[in-house]
Amino acid sequence: MSRKELDKKYSFHHSALTRGYVSRKGIDQEEVYVQEYSGRFGEGVVYDAPNWESNRYCYRNYYIKK
Repeated sequence: MSRKELDKKYSFHHSALTRGYVSRKGIDQEEVYVQEYSGRFGEGVVYDAPNWESNRYCYRNYYIKK
C-alpha cells in the first residue's frame, strides 16, 4: 500500500517501539507493508519503520480508520 493511499483511508494515531529489526535500505520507497490491526485503539492497520538509533527495536506506526 502506498503512503498516499494510507493517508486517504486512515488517520495516524501513534507510534510505539517494538522489538525487531527493519532494514534501512529502500527507505525512500513509497510502498509500505501493512498488517491489519484490531485492538485497543480501534480498527485499522500497522506498519513497522526503521529506528535509526537502534537495531534491536523498530517503530510500529498505528493508523486507524477514518
